Amino acid sequence: MVTVTFTLTASPFTAVSFDGQVVYGTKFGDTRYNQHSLRVASGNLITYDTGVNVVEGEIIVKNVTYADGELLRTWIHDSAVFQQNSFTISAIPEVDFGKGKNTAVTNVKFGARDTNDTFKYSAPGIYKLNIPYTFVRS
Repeated sequence: MVTVTFTLTASPFTAVSFDGQVVYGTKFGDTRYNQHSLRVASGNLITYDTGVNVVEGEIIVKNVTYADGELLRTWIHDSAVFQQNSFTISAIPEVDFGKGKNTAVTNVKFGARDTNDTFKYSAPGIYKLNIPYTFVRS
C-alpha cells in the first residue's frame, strides 16, 4: 500500500491535509432521488422522475497519525460543520471517489451527523478512518 496525502478544502475555511493509505473497502454508490414508479391496472409500469443522482460513499484510510486524525476531527467540527458546508476531495492516483480515477470531487458534504464511526484506533497513536461523504452527480 502506498501512503498518500488527502486534502479536503472547504472555502473560505482552512484546508486540512493528512497522510494515510487508502484501502479496499473504499466505496461509493448512486441513489436516484424523487423517482416514483406506479403499476397501473393494465399492468404497465409508469415512472415519474424529477430527481437527481446522489453519490454516497465512504473512504477508508489506514495508518493515520493521532495528530492528523485530531486535525481532521477539528476540521469536521469547525470547517465542514458536519453536513453543513461543502468541500473538495483532491484527486489521488488510482482512487475513484465517484467521478473516475485520479479525479477531484467538488461540492462534497460530510456524510454523517456525527463522527461515531469515523475514528477508530488500530494501534496506539494510529487511526483507521472511515470518512462518509456525499455529493450530487452532475
